[in-house]
Amino acid sequence: MGEANISKGDEIWDDERVKEEIKLGRLLVILDENVYDCSRFANIHPGGRNYIEEYCGRQMHDVMYNGPHEHSFNAYQLMKDYYCGKLAKTSRYLPLQKKKVVGEMTVGNTSQQTCSSEIDWSKPVLWQVNKLGANYNQWVHTPVDKPLRLFKSDFAEFFSKTPWFVIPIFWIPVILFASFRSILTFSESTPQWSGFDVLEMFILYFIAGIVTWTILEYGLHRFLFHLEPSPKYPMLITFHFLLHGQHHKVPFDSGRLVFPPAVASILAVCYYIIIGFCLEVGKAQALFAGTMLGYVCYDLIHYYLHYGKPSFSYFKMLKVYHVKHHFEDKDRGFGISSPIWDMPFGTQLDLTKKE
Repeated sequence: MGEANISKGDEIWDDERVKEEIKLGRLLVILDENVYDCSRFANIHPGGRNYIEEYCGRQMHDVMYNGPHEHSFNAYQLMKDYYCGKLAKTSRYLPLQKKKVVGEMTVGNTSQQTCSSEIDWSKPVLWQVNKLGANYNQWVHTPVDKPLRLFKSDFAEFFSKTPWFVIPIFWIPVILFASFRSILTFSESTPQWSGFDVLEMFILYFIAGIVTWTILEYGLHRFLFHLEPSPKYPMLITFHFLLHGQHHKVPFDSGRLVFPPAVASILAVCYYIIIGFCLEVGKAQALFAGTMLGYVCYDLIHYYLHYGKPSFSYFKMLKVYHVKHHFEDKDRGFGISSPIWDMPFGTQLDLTKKE
């Protein structure tokens, strides 16, 4: 597949070469005078693989610039990772007339070019990002599709990635255990209640835990994950990149879409200690179990929105919503499993607005 790089700008593609490469299975698309190989991107394209296949070997000028879906600046930046070269001047693929003149395919400004050149992607990135300083926030929210290595240590790097199925395998037993202990505690501490009363109390706090997670999801995503670190504190930049910045820089890395259990466990223990001080043991256990179920659903939904092909309208809406957060407006759309808290806090994304 085409591991295209912008340095291949001197390669000239004639019509025959385009046809032959398509016959070999490469998903080549044309935008203005440029050729892009979207073979690697097709399966992770937010709109689905079928749209890439539909425009294979075709000029995409009108559909990219004039709709029905006008792409964001970040979408054009991402295309650079799939660049193959330029069309021959005699190519029939060249657009007959450009209806819109845009500058999306340029980097945008000198500072972005400079800070991009400071990162060596062949080496661990985590300890390089702090030197970006004031350019970090712009750099981290300009996505790329390339392999990311965080640590030099193979051991640390292994645990920095998590397959999606590890989340339910790790957390479901924790949820079941906390639920069992909660019901048992309710039964022992209130023997005058019937079994139905105990179950009713457990369900009440369990559901409250799920609701609590939706608030935590919004708050953590907005105020911690999207904290803009000051260039005065390089270690804060490193911490932000480790916590969430890496996901915005490489949003298609399947190993970095769910939270590693080792890190999540620390946060979960802190959460349980806090609610344990505020509530009786049985109530705290039920609330904890519900909150962790909400978290598991969130992590799996997040993975699905990036790599799944939703058929239900609700998940289709969530996918569009999350794609807009990544590629259009990082300061809105903090709800992932549900946009409910974006509404009262005024951070909802407008899905009716043409992109």
